[in-house]
Amino acid sequence: MTHPNIIIFIILAIYTDNVFSQSSFEKDLLSIEKEIFLCNDDKQTSKLNLQKLDIYIEHKDFSYAAFNEARRINYKLVIDSIEQRRFLWNASLIAKLNGEFSAGLHYYELYQQHYPDSSIEANLLAIMLNSQYDTSYIRERIHYLTGIDSRFQCLTCIIDVISFEIRNKNIYVVASAIVPGLGTALSGNIFKGFNSLALVGGVGYFVYALATNNLYINSIVWGTSLGSKFYAGNIQLTNRMLEKKEALIKSKLADSCLNAYNKIMIDFPVNPK
Repeated sequence: MTHPNIIIFIILAIYTDNVFSQSSFEKDLLSIEKEIFLCNDDKQTSKLNLQKLDIYIEHKDFSYAAFNEARRINYKLVIDSIEQRRFLWNASLIAKLNGEFSAGLHYYELYQQHYPDSSIEANLLAIMLNSQYDTSYIRERIHYLTGIDSRFQCLTCIIDVISFEIRNKNIYVVASAIVPGLGTALSGNIFKGFNSLALVGGVGYFVYALATNNLYINSIVWGTSLGSKFYAGNIQLTNRMLEKKEALIKSKLADSCLNAYNKIMIDFPVNPK
């Protein structure tokens, strides 16, 4: 039987190690921030900012705080070409990891402008950054990579996810405009669609009953107000149903694509420099 004191000792040892590790990271950041605050030379400040960014990278911290640190750095003031090249790459990658695709592309374009790179890693980073914007560019990069290794062919799923949309959506909307509820039923929600058809039919019968009882003004008012509301409402409902269905299919495609993407990232990791 394990003695309780030994268990407590192990827990304390692990906890103490984590605390000191964390405080060391924060201490390093605070120390260099103090130097930045006291520095009056732009080039030296840029160098210190770069050192601070490196601390984040060394601790595998690619949070938004790291991204903000990268934004403080003017790459033109990073004189050493090796350091400048490294910074532009890391800033691009960190921006992407924080969902800042526009900033990531900016750093990546500067990186390629000053240090042209056609490596697998560089092409994969380009695909990641353009996944929000340019399918033709992604297709071109995937074609290039597939020429190197056929495993990259699976990345075409990214294009499928980006460009997917339900075909002939206007047909469903037109169907709802002609027969309220029909477009909703055709788009997949049969219950709501036929429920709408029944409601519109009920309104039609009610208006007819008013008219046959010589309540013409009432029948016109009811017919125009309720009729237009049902028609407009069903067109909006059809659009919402189509958007929901499209998002659901995209989500399923994205899940499948993510598995393929993760396998590629395991075989060809894109790492900070």
